[in-house]
Amino acid sequence: MTRTALQRYVAEQVQHAVVRIREELVDPEGVATGFFIDPTGYLITAFHSVKHRYFSGSSVLPMTIEFDVSDPNGFPATPARHTVDAYTTLEWTDPKADWALLKLDFRPVCYLPLTKSNADRRSGDLSDAELRVYGFNVTDQSRAKVTVFKGDYAGYLTEKKRHLVSYIVRTEGQSGGPVIDMGTGSVIGSVVGYRSREVLTGEAADLDQSLLGSLGLDLDFGAVARKWNVGAAQSICSNDDMLSSMLENAISPSLPVTMLAGREIVKKVVSEAEENDSSGVFLYGSGGSGKTTIATEAAGILKSRRDASSIFYHDFAAEVNRNTSSLLQRLSLNLLMHHSRYSPIMACLDAGTVVHKPEVVQTVLEAAREQAVVFIFDNIHFLSPVEHSEMLNLLRGVESAIKVGKNSQIIFASRHTPPAGIRATVVPCSGFTDTEVAGFLELHDVGLESRELSNVCRFGSSIVCIEEIARSPQWRQKVALGFDTSDGTESLQNYWTDNYADLPEAEHNVLLAAAVIGRPATRDELEEIAGAQNFARTLENLQRDPPLVRYTDGYSLHADVESAVLFVSDREKISSIRSKAAKHFVSTRRFIEGARHYILLAETDEALNVLYLYREEIITTGLVGELEKLAVSITEDLSLDSIKRQRSSYHVNVITASCHTARGEYEEALSRWSHSIRTAPDDSARAALLRRLGDASRMASDYTSAAGHYRDATKLLEGSQAHADLTEFAAASIGLGKLDRLWANYPAAHRRYADARASYVALFERSGLAEAEFGIGEVKRLQSKWNESETAYANSREHADSVGNLERRAYALWGLGEVCRLTGRTEEAIDYHRSGLDICVRLGDRRSEGWALLGIGQVEDSLRRNEVARAAYEEALRLFRQTRSSTEISHTLLSLAESYRAVGEIRESLYEESELLYKKLNLRHCLIQHGIVKACALRSMGQRRRGDSTLKAAHKLAKRCGIESEMRLIESILKVSDATVLPPLNFP
Repeated sequence: MTRTALQRYVAEQVQHAVVRIREELVDPEGVATGFFIDPTGYLITAFHSVKHRYFSGSSVLPMTIEFDVSDPNGFPATPARHTVDAYTTLEWTDPKADWALLKLDFRPVCYLPLTKSNADRRSGDLSDAELRVYGFNVTDQSRAKVTVFKGDYAGYLTEKKRHLVSYIVRTEGQSGGPVIDMGTGSVIGSVVGYRSREVLTGEAADLDQSLLGSLGLDLDFGAVARKWNVGAAQSICSNDDMLSSMLENAISPSLPVTMLAGREIVKKVVSEAEENDSSGVFLYGSGGSGKTTIATEAAGILKSRRDASSIFYHDFAAEVNRNTSSLLQRLSLNLLMHHSRYSPIMACLDAGTVVHKPEVVQTVLEAAREQAVVFIFDNIHFLSPVEHSEMLNLLRGVESAIKVGKNSQIIFASRHTPPAGIRATVVPCSGFTDTEVAGFLELHDVGLESRELSNVCRFGSSIVCIEEIARSPQWRQKVALGFDTSDGTESLQNYWTDNYADLPEAEHNVLLAAAVIGRPATRDELEEIAGAQNFARTLENLQRDPPLVRYTDGYSLHADVESAVLFVSDREKISSIRSKAAKHFVSTRRFIEGARHYILLAETDEALNVLYLYREEIITTGLVGELEKLAVSITEDLSLDSIKRQRSSYHVNVITASCHTARGEYEEALSRWSHSIRTAPDDSARAALLRRLGDASRMASDYTSAAGHYRDATKLLEGSQAHADLTEFAAASIGLGKLDRLWANYPAAHRRYADARASYVALFERSGLAEAEFGIGEVKRLQSKWNESETAYANSREHADSVGNLERRAYALWGLGEVCRLTGRTEEAIDYHRSGLDICVRLGDRRSEGWALLGIGQVEDSLRRNEVARAAYEEALRLFRQTRSSTEISHTLLSLAESYRAVGEIRESLYEESELLYKKLNLRHCLIQHGIVKACALRSMGQRRRGDSTLKAAHKLAKRCGIESEMRLIESILKVSDATVLPPLNFP
């Protein structure tokens, strides 16, 4: 059928392209054949038939042409004689090969294209080619009938520049007729003069596009051939609906009118495709990330670098394209239309309904290997390894053929990673970079502020979304301002629906869980919240499809996919997943995140309850600001009844008081705690608040009030065996222990810390254990028992780390830093203090930040870097004054005084100011240290008697407190009349 169709088409073209040339002035019976090679009137004939025209010295050659013109109504053809002018020169001839080119002032209905090159025929590689030879027979001149002869290619005569052709019959009149290769449908030569001795063979002048192209004609031979081949394809496919449809859609996607050309990823694809050993390029990225545009642009560049190559585009998104017959037939049409290769389409059609036969595949792949084609296989993620195994094998075959031929390139595009056996180089495609987003918007005359552009860049993974942002001012404003974008535009809604509405339920649940979480999610989080069946397999499938991208910190969605999944999901489904998320995050102690999800569910009462119950744990993880903002935002949106509003007000007061205390804003904290105590619902709650009021008072250096609050708390809790009450009782005992420590009552302080530690062990309270161990470390440090102190601080850090309590970790690091400083290990000391400082800054705890700076300053002083030390003291002093921490202010003033004394400068006012504060607060150990260093300062000023008096008073107080280390130091100074020392300060 196919060969008949091709022969019929060639015959139709010959009917109007091959002409009888009469030279009546020479011989009324003379006849020769010629044929048009393009639609503008270029004609080839035998040189010997018209040679006398060149010898006349004229370049204008009038002649009589007789040929048949089809009747438009379909009646038999009737001859019509035309007389036209022809133009030629001797340069347009080859007398030896026997051909001549003329340009007629006539536009033929049909023409016959020249073959691209006869190089293979000249080398004898195509000795089995099937030929057709056409021409007019001199014996019957009453009709304009073209005679056709079937022939074979017999060889090449190099000296004559002619092909040797064998065919059944030949007669006079055929000279100048076309010799057509039926494998390519193109002319390879023209018949030369007849000699009677030739019976079964003849000769044909060698003609191809390369030869005539050297004449400098205004003729695009490639375009002429392609146009003829399209006509041939249309004729061959006219009786096959499927092939006709393929022919209509045999077009590569066009590039956008406005596009960001020359992107780095396009350059990378071109570079990888052109590598000598390349098996092609595999573009891998999520839907809408621009794979098709990248592949198309890269293919255009590759095509431009190879003469007469074509682009073959095959999209597996269309179900009809997923069978091997479709691919083989479409590729065969491409080879016919762009490369004049007829054998592939003939093999496909001759095979009937079963195109995927080994001999057909071999024919198509051999033809593809020999040509210069840029292949684009788009959306191959639609191919299932099970359902489409034959197709995948065929793609592997194409890939191998191209690598062997080294004439073509291949680009795959997929949302999945390469299937087994595809060896192409993988090039990830993740949409636009931030710079490219800005450049693309600039092309569309869209200007944005820096913050707005940052929000837009979140959608850079989807070029579809970026294009819509450029087109739609309304949606662009939503994206730029960071508003909810899950509604999209009508165009995006359709795109999202097409791509995400029909996902399998398990995949949809996992993607929805990732969208609801809204940040990189761990595997456990996704599994728990999605509740998807076959979760492991689903997760693996989704990782092959980049909407779910794996990062070092978890699995996440691009912003466009997140918006798409939320858009296609019904409200009830979203609420169900979000409810699971809220419960999961609370159960895994991510309280802020859980509360946010409750707020999005409009369950604000539950959200506030979570923040209230777990406020202290939230604070210790460094989320003070987030805690307070979330609590305040809830109250602003509350529309509750009076009872609920009263309870909510109580919760918010407690939360904000806790935040003020954590930041060292003690005046504000004291007010909030006092108000909360008045509205507490029961004694347990009141006792817990009294303990926190005691903490705030102590840190504000109001030790008397603090002691009263701690004692009131213990009284309310006495006798209760509830877990929460026992925990609070231990915490109040620690508060009293801290006051004992500040007042230098170290035995009592140690007992309270030890009792609290025992309680926390029984209660399994690791944060409480961290605080108790820290207190024990403090007592041992102040007693100069360095090993015991360091062990207790290390235990404190271990307990803090086990529950992620950053606040207690920072305290433990400070204690370790102090032990190292006081024992001369300055490098370790500075590392501990700097690590603690980083945590304090993160927590927003200004008072603890000041303590870390105080420790750093004292280490720097010990290293004689006094200017650096004083800078640290000044910053610490600023922080302590902000928090109104009198004790810490005194410590810092005394440290500054000693730093100045170390360089020979006595600032007596600093000693006086710190002493007044110590006396006011009754800090006995601090007064002892102050007395020692002040006495040394007085001695340096020549006031020995006054200095000795100060030393003796300090010794008396040390003896009363039982602080033996300071007693021994004072005694050693008194023994030497002019002794002055710079003892390291060891503050409680």
